[in-house]
Amino acid sequence: MKINELKCDGCPALSLRDQEGRHLKIKKWEKLRAKAIEEIGKIKLYLLCESIPADRFFYDLDTDYTTDGLRLMMMDELDLETDAEVLRYFRKRGIVLADCAFCPLHELGSKPDKQKAASQCLRNHNLGILEINPAAPIITIFPASKGYLKPIFPEIESRKVAEFSLNKLSGLKAMIEQHAR
Repeated sequence: MKINELKCDGCPALSLRDQEGRHLKIKKWEKLRAKAIEEIGKIKLYLLCESIPADRFFYDLDTDYTTDGLRLMMMDELDLETDAEVLRYFRKRGIVLADCAFCPLHELGSKPDKQKAASQCLRNHNLGILEINPAAPIITIFPASKGYLKPIFPEIESRKVAEFSLNKLSGLKAMIEQHAR
C-alpha cells in the first residue's frame, strides 16, 4: 500500500495519516491482518472497531498491550493468558478484527469528525475486508456512541448482531461463542 494510493481527500484525519512513519506502519500492519485472514480460511465473524491506535496494532505481537488496549481487554474477556493465545483463538474460531479507519481517531477532537473519518476510510479502504465473507455476522466495538455513520452503511447494519462499547466487553465471549463456532 502506497500512501498516495489512499483516498483521503477531505478526511478530517488526513493530518493523522501524514504523521511521520504512519504509512509504513499501516503497510506493515495491513500485511499482518492479511496474513491472519489467510490463515483463518473461512471467516465466521467480524469484530469491527473504530480505528487503529497510534502506536500498536491488534495483530502485531511486537506492539505493547501490557497495560491497556483491546488485545488486553480481549484476554480478560476470553479468559486467555497471552497475546498469542488471543490471536490463536481468533484464528481457530474464524474471527477477523477489522478497523473502520487507518488513523488513530481518538486523536481527533470532535465526534462528528471521528464519525466522518471512520466512515470515509471504511468506505474507501476497509469495507473490502467485510466483503470477504458477506454472510458473516458483524459485532461492533466502538468508544461510547462513536464509530461510522450508521445510515450510510446498511450492508453492515443488516449483518450486525451486537454492539459493544470499547470499555465494556462483558458478554462478548458469549456472542462470539454463539456466532463463531
